[in-house]
Amino acid sequence: MGNLAFANTSDNKTNIIMDLSRASNNNIEAILLRMSAKDLLISCALVSKQWHRILYAKSFWKDWAEMRNYHPPWRQFFSTLDIHSIRQVVVRRPFGRNFVHDTWDMSKLGTAQCFVADPRWDINSEIVWTDDNSGHKPRIEIPPCFFDGQQKTWRTEDGIEEPVNECVAISYGSFRKRIEIKLADEGLTDEILDNFTPPIVVSELVANRKDCASTYRIRSNIHKGLQQMIITDAKLLRAETEKRFDQWEEEGWHKIEHVFREYPKGVRYLVVECLGHDSQFWAGNYGPKIAKFSVTALPVKSTK
Repeated sequence: MGNLAFANTSDNKTNIIMDLSRASNNNIEAILLRMSAKDLLISCALVSKQWHRILYAKSFWKDWAEMRNYHPPWRQFFSTLDIHSIRQVVVRRPFGRNFVHDTWDMSKLGTAQCFVADPRWDINSEIVWTDDNSGHKPRIEIPPCFFDGQQKTWRTEDGIEEPVNECVAISYGSFRKRIEIKLADEGLTDEILDNFTPPIVVSELVANRKDCASTYRIRSNIHKGLQQMIITDAKLLRAETEKRFDQWEEEGWHKIEHVFREYPKGVRYLVVECLGHDSQFWAGNYGPKIAKFSVTALPVKSTK
């Protein structure tokens, strides 16, 4: 397979070096398939022309993904996508995962640090942890606090009742959070967006407190870039939903969802803005509760 060489270092240690210059393509590929994506993309393609050829073969990346039990919808696009897009699909795994990285660290329960928001969020108010329900800042609730003292579940698309264990409860002050996502950073290359238009799904769970009226609003839009508008039907690019809860309306979680399909060529960014407040100006966290914000791309089906 290769020749072994030995080299002494300055501290008198011996390093074993394997010379792979005469190794077959099959042997080199078997080694590369077991290496990390970071090493493959940054270093390995520069080693030799042989390694470069292997790493620029679509079949290599297909095998690399399947060795890690990742099975993208190859049949729909494998023959048409260029190698850059293939690698992005394999390494970044854009389909079916949440692009927004909000996390909960239960080791820091009891402090505001137990909720770690995606750094791309622009939030107009500090989110706090407090047992005092008389303030005006959005508050972490673990578990969510409802008027009747009972926890609420939400029904998934599969009909399964799932618990919501953590949320942020909004007060009377106007709460706003905004995020801008560059879709290429998530693995959706220009080629994939323009030729396959994978559906982009934005969703968040929202709930109310029965004893106080409240309002929640979410706005989503996809666009080409800053100051670059796409001339097309606005319904393809923008969506807005407002959810109003009346006082004494039954408590429960509601999934608010926007789905962008069949959008025009040129889409590169997604911007989402979420707003909320209680409608009775009560001190404390009686406004809408929000949880499980998500942005996903659905698997592509066919070319345009």
